[in-house]
Amino acid sequence: MFDLTVIGDCNVDVLVRGRDYALSFGQVEKYLDETLTCVGGSAAISAMQAAKLGLKTQLVSVVGDDLYGSWLVGQLTGAGVDCTQIATRQGHSTGVTLCFLKGADRAMLTAPGVVSSLATRDFDLERTLSCRHIHLGSYFLNEGLHPEAVNIFETARRLGVGRSIDPNWDPNNEWDSNLLRVLPMVDYIFANSAEVHHIFNRGHSKELGVEPFSSNQLVVEKRGDQGATLFRRGKSQLTSNWPLTVGEEIQDSIGAGDCFNSGFIFGKLMNLSDEQSLEVGCICGARSTLGHGGTGAQITLEQLERLVEVPR
Repeated sequence: MFDLTVIGDCNVDVLVRGRDYALSFGQVEKYLDETLTCVGGSAAISAMQAAKLGLKTQLVSVVGDDLYGSWLVGQLTGAGVDCTQIATRQGHSTGVTLCFLKGADRAMLTAPGVVSSLATRDFDLERTLSCRHIHLGSYFLNEGLHPEAVNIFETARRLGVGRSIDPNWDPNNEWDSNLLRVLPMVDYIFANSAEVHHIFNRGHSKELGVEPFSSNQLVVEKRGDQGATLFRRGKSQLTSNWPLTVGEEIQDSIGAGDCFNSGFIFGKLMNLSDEQSLEVGCICGARSTLGHGGTGAQITLEQLERLVEVPR
């Protein structure tokens, strides 16, 4: 039914730009330069990028029954994402992240809302796995899925569905939450350098027999403006560089890694080589930084085809 199913978080990012973020209580009011409301959440950003690349994509997620929830579904639907399996949690709020931007850096405050409440009771597993590939974004934030994640990926593997995961950062700083039992079930693990270190260098990962890059899994380490490196069995196989050129102005890096994930998955679904898929991922990640938020400058299939040869 679908090329890609993305499971995970869907929330609003409110980008804030200003010269002085210091709050002064006592009813003191200060000016900001601007605020922008954007689609946020690792899974939602990945789903939107995949749809813009022409993949038939569905998002499995949850929002609150508020204005933000309705707005998110509208934005995703407009981009071509199937939102049939986005549950609406009655009487609850959609997650919101305030992103305070300062140059290329940012500080964030998050009201998680319903983000962590997504569970298997909220969606049809058969429809969810009616796809060529399944990707789980922001594993650590999706606490409601932790008990069933192994079963989801095990069933996907049995059905011949491709599988990938992006754990993202663990707010609890525990770096497990059943993840170490999920990892052997996936084909591709996407993580930045700090996340790779935390996941694979904790004592309990060795106790459970989960060594870094110990199987045929591909571990793709995202290294920001240094590009990305693909590892297999602990050895660096391929590296692709950040493809921006002089004169292209970066707005922010929000969601760049999530766009990278979709680009890499797109490459594999189009039967591109590991090297070509890595290149497409880096193009998607880099291009997203030229606009505001994770979706403001996502590359389309037509634009991608001007840069690389994509088989039809």
